Amino acid sequence: MARILYLHGLESSPNAGKATRLREEGHEVVGPQLDHAPDLTASIATAQAALDAALAAGGVDVVVASSRGGAVATGLQTRGVPLLLLCPAWKRFGLDARISGTVRILHAAADDLVPLADSVELLERSGLPAEALTVVGDHHKLHDPAATAAMLAAVLELAGA
Repeated sequence: MARILYLHGLESSPNAGKATRLREEGHEVVGPQLDHAPDLTASIATAQAALDAALAAGGVDVVVASSRGGAVATGLQTRGVPLLLLCPAWKRFGLDARISGTVRILHAAADDLVPLADSVELLERSGLPAEALTVVGDHHKLHDPAATAAMLAAVLELAGA
C-alpha cells in the first residue's frame, strides 16, 4: 500500500473523510494540521516540513491534497513525489501557481467553490497535458462513490509511478 502525505482543505484536518477513507483502504496516511489563515505561507512551510520529515523517515509515495491543501501543495518542493490534487483552490488564494512532475487532478464539473476552469488553467500554465485532469464527482467535496473510486485508483497509479 501507499505512503501518503495528506494536505487537508480549509476548516478540515488530517483526519478528514478522504484521509480516513485512504486509511481504510490500508494506506499509511500522515499529514500536518494546516493553519486556516488566508495567507498560505505558514501552511506551505508546515507542509514542506512534514514532507521532508516523511521522506527522511522512509518515504512518501504520493501527496494527496484537497482544496486549500491543493493550493498549499502548489508551493511545495516535492522532491519528485507525485501529486494528486483534489479540486485545488490555488486561484482562490491568489497564487501564481505552476506545478511540475507527475501530477493528477480530480475536479467536479459542478464544483460550486472552485471552478473547474481553475484546474484547466493550472494545467495549461504548468505545461502539463489535459489528460492529467479527470472530471469526476458531484460537488467540491468529492465524497460521492465515483469520485472516491477515482481518488483511490489515482493513488495506486501514482504510487506505482
